[in-house]
Amino acid sequence: MATISGSQSNYGLKASGLSAKTNVSSVATIGASDGKHTLTDANIAYSFSVTSTGATDVATLTLADGAVAQTTGTPTITDAAEDFEGGALPTMNTFNSVLIVFTEVLTGNIDVSGKLTAVGEEDNQAVLLSLPVGSTTLTDIVLTFDTIGQTATVTIIGQTA
Repeated sequence: MATISGSQSNYGLKASGLSAKTNVSSVATIGASDGKHTLTDANIAYSFSVTSTGATDVATLTLADGAVAQTTGTPTITDAAEDFEGGALPTMNTFNSVLIVFTEVLTGNIDVSGKLTAVGEEDNQAVLLSLPVGSTTLTDIVLTFDTIGQTATVTIIGQTA
C-alpha cells in the first residue's frame, strides 16, 4: 500500500448581491468562501475513470474495496481497485471524500447514486462530498450513463481504520 500525506478536500460556493432595499447600500455574500477539510487520518487515495460505450451503461463502485463493476452494459473502466502506484487497495473502513468530475458529457445526463445524486450536460462539471470526520457507512456509488462517450473521473479518500 502506498503512503499518502497532506490529504484534504477544498470547497467553496458563493455569490454576491447588491441589496435593492430602501436606504441599504451593502453587498451581501451568500454561501461559503473557499475552505478546506483536512483529512488527517486518511491513508487510502485512488482515482479511476468510467466511459460509457452504450446508452444504458451502469458502473458500480464498492467503496470498501475500490472495485468497480460493469453493472449494466460494457462501460470502459480504467484504474479501478488500485492505488496511485498501481498497488492493490486495502479495505476501507471509513469514507472521507469523493470528487466526481464529468470530463465528457456529450449530451444527456450521468446520474450518480449512493452518496449523492448529480446530473449534467456540460464538460468539466464536478460534485464533491467531503466528510472530515468520516463515515463508516460505506454505500456503493452507482454511475448511470444515458449516452455513448460520457466520462466520469472519480477520486476517493478514506481510511483503513
